[in-house]
Amino acid sequence: MQTGTGRSISPPNHCSRRGFFRVTLGIVACCTWRIRQGHAEGEQAPSKPRYPVDCCQVDGKLFVTDIHSHTVWRWDGERYAAFYRGTKRYRTPLYRPWDIAPRGKEGLVVSDPGTMDIWLLRFDGTVRPFSARLTRPEEDKELDVREQRFAGVLDKPMAVAVTAEGKVFVADLGLHAVYEFASPGEPPRELAKVPAPRGLTIDTDNSLVVVSHGRDALVRIEPDGTTKPIVHGPLAPLDKPSFPHQVVPFADGGYLVSDGYAKTLWYVSREGKVEPYYQGHPLVNPVGLWRNDDGTVLVADPRRRQIFRLTPERKLEVVA
Repeated sequence: MQTGTGRSISPPNHCSRRGFFRVTLGIVACCTWRIRQGHAEGEQAPSKPRYPVDCCQVDGKLFVTDIHSHTVWRWDGERYAAFYRGTKRYRTPLYRPWDIAPRGKEGLVVSDPGTMDIWLLRFDGTVRPFSARLTRPEEDKELDVREQRFAGVLDKPMAVAVTAEGKVFVADLGLHAVYEFASPGEPPRELAKVPAPRGLTIDTDNSLVVVSHGRDALVRIEPDGTTKPIVHGPLAPLDKPSFPHQVVPFADGGYLVSDGYAKTLWYVSREGKVEPYYQGHPLVNPVGLWRNDDGTVLVADPRRRQIFRLTPERKLEVVA
């Protein structure tokens, strides 16, 4: 078709419109099917972790956090059992359990960015929030804890570390800070500001060491609250994918850092020198770390849905 200006105008392309609507309808149908499948799978509780992100070992028993099934699992050496199973309701206890560490004989401390709090999961199976207060205090905290709503002081707690005396330290990714809790229910004390903290540990000198997604990948918190870089800059070269998660100390004063994108466990010396400690297969996305007294390190890989044991000889064995 020609216009008075001599320009050609194409007629409406009805075929392309029909194709667009067909593609859109297909996407909607696919999403609906996936949602229905998810609900159908949710009707049957899983029997093992779907996305294990961290683990710890207490008296020979392995505890694993699983954000997809809202569960803290216990592995007895042969099979998994749900130690605590949360619900699918948003902001209910252990909705997305992430980091885990034992607190003496009292229980386990679990970070949960989904509820914006850290939780004390007692060995008898009951839970209570560390920083939050019940918005309906007239109701029983223990019996109705799954149905409560909480108002705490944290935003996105990712990592926890616990001293032998029971002090709890938490790295908050949303508030860009590290806090100290003396006991559940007491107001926390801000120790230091750290950009995007994701991992946290107490090293052999009893200093707090933080995995940061800021300018420096690994920093130490000094007693006066200032931070001192251990690793200046990122762990991996800038042209390589890298996403560090967790850190544990080595007996020689160095550190082991998990890196999901790089599929690598990095060794960082006391002086800050970085080198690959274990790299590649069978690791796909190493996230959680836990160091045992015998020098072995447990590695949680959610993409593999497995827990590995790394020996001092740098051999990787499947644990669960």
